[in-house]
Amino acid sequence: MKLYTVNIADYVERVESSSRTLEVKCTRIVTSKKNRIFIERPWQELGTHDHYGEFVRILYVKDPPVKIARWVGSKRDILYYIDLCKVINWTPLEVSLMDLEVDFVISKPGILKLLDTGELVTSYRNGQISLEDLSQALFHLENLVNGFFDDFWTKLERLITPFEELMGGFE
Repeated sequence: MKLYTVNIADYVERVESSSRTLEVKCTRIVTSKKNRIFIERPWQELGTHDHYGEFVRILYVKDPPVKIARWVGSKRDILYYIDLCKVINWTPLEVSLMDLEVDFVISKPGILKLLDTGELVTSYRNGQISLEDLSQALFHLENLVNGFFDDFWTKLERLITPFEELMGGFE
């Protein structure tokens, strides 16, 4: 099982890629093997000391056992999107519904898990997140879902095209 090191503010917690209970305030994620940080832009853009208010989607792939994490962070009313899976090669066939993990927001008193849009709405009604945070979260969740299916369709087209060209030769 591949292990990942999750560095928290004042301690380090190790989690396996099969974990289904990840509730940590992440500042960075590295592989335990090569200690590489999978980020597409420097953390300075988000502010290394203020990650409070970030929305996170974590996705696990069963085979091979690697973790893909996508972060949507907000700081000073500016939203950033960081994709941590740039260097991981995977195919849509390796992803199943069981691989989908949790969404959560880092709040001042701790971590509030947001498992679905219903919980997002409840969190807004309870005053735990603002209307702007709610709308931005729903917008980005929609983008994540659309992005997944766009990626899936692109890869599917790549698989189908050679067969279409081959069959065209028999007409």
